[in-house]
Amino acid sequence: MKPIAIRIVKTPSLLALLGTLGCLTVASAQYATDFESPDFTAGATINGQDFWTSTTPDRARILTAAQIADELTALGMTPGVTVHGGDQALLVSGTGAGSATVRVISGLETEPEVMFEAWVRPLHGTANPVGNVFLTMENAGGTRAAGIRFGPNNSIDYGSAGSGIWRASGKLWSPDTWYRITLRVNYWSGTYDFLLDGVQLNADPIPFYDGASTSFHQVRIFRGSNQSGAILDDLKVAAAGPRRELFWSETGGFGGPNLGMIYSMAFDGSGRTLVASGLNRPIGLAIDVKNGHIYWAEDGFDENTSRIVRANLDGSEPTTLFSEAEHKFTNAQMLELDLRHGHVYWTDFHKGVIRGNLDGTGYTVLGGSPAAAYYTALALDRLRNHIYFGDPTQNGRLFRMNMDGGNRIEIAGDLAAEDWRFNAMTIDALNGYIYYTDAGTHEIKRMNLDGSNQTTLLTDLGLMPYGIALGPNDMMYWVGGSGQRVGAAATDGLANVNLYLGSPDTTTGFGIAAVYAPELPEPIAVTDISLADGAVTITWTGGLPPYQLQRRAHLTEGDWEDVGATTMSTQATDAVTDGAMFYRVEMR
Repeated sequence: MKPIAIRIVKTPSLLALLGTLGCLTVASAQYATDFESPDFTAGATINGQDFWTSTTPDRARILTAAQIADELTALGMTPGVTVHGGDQALLVSGTGAGSATVRVISGLETEPEVMFEAWVRPLHGTANPVGNVFLTMENAGGTRAAGIRFGPNNSIDYGSAGSGIWRASGKLWSPDTWYRITLRVNYWSGTYDFLLDGVQLNADPIPFYDGASTSFHQVRIFRGSNQSGAILDDLKVAAAGPRRELFWSETGGFGGPNLGMIYSMAFDGSGRTLVASGLNRPIGLAIDVKNGHIYWAEDGFDENTSRIVRANLDGSEPTTLFSEAEHKFTNAQMLELDLRHGHVYWTDFHKGVIRGNLDGTGYTVLGGSPAAAYYTALALDRLRNHIYFGDPTQNGRLFRMNMDGGNRIEIAGDLAAEDWRFNAMTIDALNGYIYYTDAGTHEIKRMNLDGSNQTTLLTDLGLMPYGIALGPNDMMYWVGGSGQRVGAAATDGLANVNLYLGSPDTTTGFGIAAVYAPELPEPIAVTDISLADGAVTITWTGGLPPYQLQRRAHLTEGDWEDVGATTMSTQATDAVTDGAMFYRVEMR
């Protein structure tokens, strides 16, 4: 973290982390479109293109990114990012009468579950505020089963039977933001799930908008009279595939190359599905919930086979971002994502922590500790901007450094009963805990972020737990290096214990990741520094209390000194001293 100087050197400090549950689903597309050429002609109404119809053709048009920018400017709106992908999108906007834009999609009438997904950017203009723009799934008679609305007061709403019809989801929309909308509709139960950016918003299944809608036939995009409308892109409708909420790696052992696999299943253990195979010892996994991507690290088998890979959640479109052959790292181990800053981190067995950009650029070796021999375990504390990394030898040792690689310290030792048994951990930043496994004693453990209060939560005899992940509803999950199963329990280790949740095909489980989307509020940022009556007052926003103001006389040298006690306020004062003084705010 960079300090704040009395010379008005204002820099943000720390990130905060709020947990929300996630429930990603993936299906093979029955109908998919990105509204691109040659299927769609830019500059024209969508009416008549690719079997789309529109009641007000001049209000539903396929336009290029530049054309959409011109349209929004003419309507007094901020152009911003006008397409989600490619160079064309569907603009449903304008003054005058409302419009209904419909696409009939055949072949799904008998499917018990259908999934709709689209990227949508709601619009807002001073002359035409959004108040009635929605997307629905309907039967052949136009009766709605499921729907979402970008409604009044920037509320994102969902449709359900009963009084009011539209119910607030508790989420607000911004006109400059693209959202991934997912509806998973169950025609057998007459209910559906609503996911925003990959995160399921409903705790219980949502009853249909109208129970008379018993099969899927079409999607509708409706814009009310004189409403600003929305931009749509990358739309898919398909028979719903298995729920993909837990992912784990099977290394395949050391019997030969290309034996590794990655699996997925639902949180309840159902729907176990192969995601990827033919891999060279996959170890760490991480999920990008919003964009529907899985990242994994392959240890490698032969020379130049270690790599970092990104793919869709169903394993399609795998892309190698970093490789041993090109970047000269040795054996990639555990892996973590920092989506706010666009980074992927992983441990290299010999080199320590490595960082890269999510697009495959920016390869940077941050290294490790002189006290460490090798490196496996890795976790990010995005709340306090810390990287935790572990050495599996010396009975397991744990180290910490800043996200930029500075300020390296040892946190704890003797984390396992013997060498090579401490390989994985995960962080609950809000509550200040590190969860980790001891594969030698078959134990799931927890400690404070400073390494204190090491506590055994439960023992899963015979499993040899390696990877561990946190999930929604205060649950944790782990995968075993033997025992052919995935375990689950409440984070206190006492409730909801299920040691036979899944059953992998091999006995070489290592990494695990859950669809659990941390929502980052604004980081701490100093908003004012003022001098009066021999005192300096520092005011900030963001983060989570309690806060601690700290100071030191040099920008890069010396220890940080606490100024007073912790505070629940977002303001603190200090006595003015001779010379410059640098300040920072930490969360305690």
